[in-house]
Amino acid sequence: MRKQAGFVLLLAWLLLGGACAQAAGALHTEMSDAQYNAYLGQAQMWRDRLTAEERKFVPVFSATGVLHGGFVILFRFEPAPAEGLHLYGRHFSVLFDSYSDLIGMVRIKPEWAGMRRVDEQTAAERSAAFVWNYAPELFRYVQSPDVLEFEVQARRNGGDPVQVGGTLVKYTDTKRGTAFFVAVAPDRSIMAFERNVVWDTAKNRRACESFLYDDWLARHGYRGQE
Repeated sequence: MRKQAGFVLLLAWLLLGGACAQAAGALHTEMSDAQYNAYLGQAQMWRDRLTAEERKFVPVFSATGVLHGGFVILFRFEPAPAEGLHLYGRHFSVLFDSYSDLIGMVRIKPEWAGMRRVDEQTAAERSAAFVWNYAPELFRYVQSPDVLEFEVQARRNGGDPVQVGGTLVKYTDTKRGTAFFVAVAPDRSIMAFERNVVWDTAKNRRACESFLYDDWLARHGYRGQE
């Protein structure tokens, strides 16, 4: 399975002409039924490990691509009976690589809009517990984390956009020169996680986009359903 998945992703990368390590490449949505089912099984495994409320969500979108210089598989789940993307609506998305290692995830609940962010200590404790559980190797070369605000756009049932805010704990990998972060939602659950992120220190923000988020999908022609 690992060799087959790696070959499929390599082929997709060659067809797309590669991608800059500091920006998300194009998404490749064509895959055989066998490939889709194999990837879906891994995506459902991560969904069930990482979430509680979203375990009955159904898959509405999948793709392979290159992110931060590595091959990734993206799956998005939405509440049933979803039949396609509902941008900025409630969903759970997960990114993993050809070895089934977790690369990123995001959960969006429009109900979080207007709720108060958790404090820095709570965010630090929740983020550290998450990384220790799902990617403990990331803690080998890190310095003290920075705590920042995290905001994404959301909307409920096609209504007006609202801002959903979380508390982001960013760790710097001193060996690789990259960052990884965990965003904690207002209800203390995990809102987002990403690793291998190129960080713009001067602007104190990520230097690369990610198709894990709806803003990227919307700008690149993925319209979704109303």
